[in-house]
Amino acid sequence: MVELKKLLPLIIYRECKRRNDSDARFTAADLDSACTTEGFKVTQNYVKKIIDSDYPYIEIDVPIIISWDGPNEPSTYFLTQQGIEEAERLQDEIYGDIPRDTPLAEAITPIKETKQLQKNISEDTVLAEVTAPAADRIVTLDHNSEPYKEVMDKLDELIKEVKKDLSNDFEEKERVLGELQAGKTLLKSLKVDKNKIMAVLIACLNWLKENLDNIIITGLATALLELLKALLG
Repeated sequence: MVELKKLLPLIIYRECKRRNDSDARFTAADLDSACTTEGFKVTQNYVKKIIDSDYPYIEIDVPIIISWDGPNEPSTYFLTQQGIEEAERLQDEIYGDIPRDTPLAEAITPIKETKQLQKNISEDTVLAEVTAPAADRIVTLDHNSEPYKEVMDKLDELIKEVKKDLSNDFEEKERVLGELQAGKTLLKSLKVDKNKIMAVLIACLNWLKENLDNIIITGLATALLELLKALLG
């Protein structure tokens, strides 16, 4: 999974470009807002903890100003030259042919999907549960059929609800969203391997059903498991 800490230089860089701000000064609140624009939900405290730590890409510009007559002025920070270079490197690596106005959280989805898919497929404990020969594992999907459309619609609904849920922490939510998106990518193929669906999507749905208290999400996960069983046989 791509860590938010590694993406902060690019988040700041893109925000400065949006504002046409060559000065590149910002506060923790500005960075929090930029994270939201890029599709990440984090707290100001989380952001401030990173930028106040030993972090080579950001330096403090003006410490907090204590005022006797009014509210205190927050600290301001700036992106170092090393931070600018890292941001440009990340932008070239992540975006490629992806439109630059795509929120960063969406642009890195293929990276998360690939890494999570490789991780799950390598877990023998999961794959050991599937012992069917290759000919029986491969399923041809009819993308125009009602069962297929039901699965994809329900999956989209589940992804939307997981994004809205505030009960699980940021890292856990990113993992779940990566697995759901990876499962969705697999289902877009005309032929799918049940092993991969079980390792990625079904394992994730079972985890949601067993670990979350959100009845909307657990209900959607349960319904999706039944729909997938009918679709894949």
